[in-house]
Amino acid sequence: MANTTMTPNLDRTERIVTALAGGVALAAAARASRGRIPLAAASAALLARAATGYCPIVARTRNGDSETRRRLGGARGAHLQAQTRIDRPPHEVYAFWRDLGRLSAALPRLVSAVELDAMRSEWSLGDRARWTAEIINDEPGRVIGWQTLSGSDIVSAGSVRFNEAGSNATDLLVHMQYSPPFGRLGASLAELFGKGANDIVEESLAAAKRAIESSTPQLATEPSR
Repeated sequence: MANTTMTPNLDRTERIVTALAGGVALAAAARASRGRIPLAAASAALLARAATGYCPIVARTRNGDSETRRRLGGARGAHLQAQTRIDRPPHEVYAFWRDLGRLSAALPRLVSAVELDAMRSEWSLGDRARWTAEIINDEPGRVIGWQTLSGSDIVSAGSVRFNEAGSNATDLLVHMQYSPPFGRLGASLAELFGKGANDIVEESLAAAKRAIESSTPQLATEPSR
């Protein structure tokens, strides 16, 4: 499996801006009466990015995918954060998530996925959009990072993190950067992946949580440390 080394890839200005954004998100979380968990999760991700100077999206897009870099660069790429707590340990949640057949069966009817090989998969959003995703970072029980390949209707990159939460629970954190699709898909799809992207991800996480918590963890074995 591929594993990306966390060598700093952000310059000083990028780290300062990211730290400021993380601080703003943290202050907003402290004041919020609703939506506190997503704001806190976003803050933690941004502050970690600033502290380490490493961003998996930048690591991939600066290494040669000019289409992804162009579409997600600057103000063009939108960010999305979502989180849910699952009452299973990280290695079990990871095993379920990494088994695309089981994951796809648990997702909402609108979203479907087919495994092409160990690292690539084909996704669709009903008959509205299709995209091919490639895993670019795979740390069993910890994180899965991906980016879409050229020719996809949706350009995105991101990660799913499996953070231990107590003795038998996992905080599942999704961080995605994406370019709202325009062009031949028209305004309806652009609207769906603007305001509606959060709803789709939240619904998918809720469905995955229900499936994982009710499943038999036959594929989940504790990873060696």
